[in-house]
Amino acid sequence: MKQKRKQLVLIIATFGFLIALVIIQVNWILNAASIQESQFSHSVNLTLNRIVENISRDKQMCKNVESCFITNDSVPCCLRTRYYNEWLKVDSIIKNNLEYYNIDLEYEFEIVGSKNDSLISIINQPFYSLSLEKALKQSGIQLKINFPERREFIQAQIGTMFITSILLIIFIIISLIVIINYYLKEKKIAESTKDFINNMTHEFKTPLANIALANNMLSKNENVLSSEKLTKYTSIINFEQEKLQEHVEGLLYSASLENGSNDNYEVIDVCSLLQKAAKSFEVQITQKQGEIIINKCDSQCYTYGDKKHLLMAFSNIIDNAIKYSNNAPKITFESFVKNNTIFISIKDNGIGISKEYQKEIFEKFYRISTGDLHNIKGFGLGLSFVKIVIDSFQGKVNVSSLKGKGSVFEIQLPLYSE
Repeated sequence: MKQKRKQLVLIIATFGFLIALVIIQVNWILNAASIQESQFSHSVNLTLNRIVENISRDKQMCKNVESCFITNDSVPCCLRTRYYNEWLKVDSIIKNNLEYYNIDLEYEFEIVGSKNDSLISIINQPFYSLSLEKALKQSGIQLKINFPERREFIQAQIGTMFITSILLIIFIIISLIVIINYYLKEKKIAESTKDFINNMTHEFKTPLANIALANNMLSKNENVLSSEKLTKYTSIINFEQEKLQEHVEGLLYSASLENGSNDNYEVIDVCSLLQKAAKSFEVQITQKQGEIIINKCDSQCYTYGDKKHLLMAFSNIIDNAIKYSNNAPKITFESFVKNNTIFISIKDNGIGISKEYQKEIFEKFYRISTGDLHNIKGFGLGLSFVKIVIDSFQGKVNVSSLKGKGSVFEIQLPLYSE
């Protein structure tokens, strides 16, 4: 349940982040448009100042414009009829100065006074204006310029940016939907696989129990007891049945831990548990002329969790150290407490693990590729079970290893305190 809740929170958070990204992107585009508008207005104002300065230098032009105001005529109409050349000069000055500031837009201009401040050609259009008082020595006279395509120009400046941003957001949304879809499919497959394995292992338990019972009864038969060959066969059946039973129990333990359905928690003496795990392998170690050494074990190493599972985790590491050793196995234990954490080290002199495989060895059903060599049997469940158990304790497990030099498994468990 906790895992599902975390996944739901992660999906909701991802969509929340995506919505926040869209809002930020829209605000950024609006700010970019505002900045572009401000830059355009600044350039036009600079242009107007240069235009007025150029007009003020032409005394005859200023005199003719003033005469139009004195007669109370419409200045644009007056200039176009009586002083058309002056009108063209003003137009030329405006055009040259707009080009100077890289403003390549269609424009309309008028010269108006305070008594006639309405423009026939640009009614209800935004315009830019500047007083001509300095040039004409009369107050209330203004040069007004309008750019009918100003809005389209600004939109074009940010259009590519806007379209690119929208396309990227759409692409992210599509990618997220595809990823979630793949995730849901993979999750469904994983759950189906887990259910199949759990059902299969449960189905195995009854036949295995029947085999054990039948073999136990068979081994007590007088004919079997009197036959050395039959006794050997029954012992083989018993050994293989116990080994298969261990694998089935391991799968069931893993499933119970993954589902979080375990209430067998208690205070655990880690040192005693390490000693118990080491003692259970005395026969195998003796047969291979090896040894298990406990260098250091802090007496205050207490943690809280499932004792049986932790014992199996330690046993799996020891079992691997024995199986994957070409020489007499030498396994060394250490444990100590530091900063409310129990540090456990299990070192061996085995064949080691290549660096490229060290991250994968804790995955379920993963086995290091050895080509066509299959002298060591297994299902790739041992170390994955170790990882699941240590995670259930809110601990950590890591491995450091060199090929041909052995491995060191380092485990961290939270220290239990009342």
